[in-house]
Amino acid sequence: MSANPFPDEQSLYEPVEAFWQSQGYEVKGEVKDCDVVAIRAQEEPVLIELKLSFNIQLLTQAARRKKISSTVYVAIPEPSQRKRASDWKMICRAMNIGLLFVTSEYIVLEVVTPTSRTTSKPIRKSKKRKALMKEFSTRKSNQNRGGSTRKKLLTAYREQAITIAYSLIQHEQGLSALDVRKQSGVVRTSDILRTNVYGWFERHDPKLNLKGKQPRPFYTITETGKLEYADWNTKWTNPMQENNLKLPES
Repeated sequence: MSANPFPDEQSLYEPVEAFWQSQGYEVKGEVKDCDVVAIRAQEEPVLIELKLSFNIQLLTQAARRKKISSTVYVAIPEPSQRKRASDWKMICRAMNIGLLFVTSEYIVLEVVTPTSRTTSKPIRKSKKRKALMKEFSTRKSNQNRGGSTRKKLLTAYREQAITIAYSLIQHEQGLSALDVRKQSGVVRTSDILRTNVYGWFERHDPKLNLKGKQPRPFYTITETGKLEYADWNTKWTNPMQENNLKLPES
């Protein structure tokens, strides 16, 4: 058996995702720099780091994740040498980090279980922990594959920006921020339109009307917004179903 039959870290994601889903966990990839996050009910979140080899970088990442959750795993391809596997198990037990081996048949073996799953008290809820939990709960889709590098990720913020873009595409004459919020259901509409992180939106300030009153500013979608919306629209199934929106064909 080849020691490393996996082309990249992303190839480890699906078997690891299925492993945790089979135990009743909701799983999402690439959440606040964590390769994989698994959550079940009110339990401590499980954080999993994916790597093609067991090395100091992987252990450093796992140690950092323990500041967010006391239950951290590393997942790597199953080694071909028993001595190497034995050494890795010893290191993980010493660090109280779980260890998952992914076989060439894409079967996940839990070879080290951290004691934190049953005995340790949950760690203090840090700012990073709160940010991770917020991103996990707010994000509607699970389109990111854990282990992704140098790729744009579908974050909760981007989902909301795309929902807003959809509303503006449907109303080319433009909409006020209030109307966009009503159309899209995105609570943070005003903030997203104002900061315009991706350069998708353009603000227009109408002149005074005949009564001398200032009409509300309105927003339209830019050409960049249309192009990037069309690009995102071809990459994943509609994550906005809970808002009863249907993405138009690009």
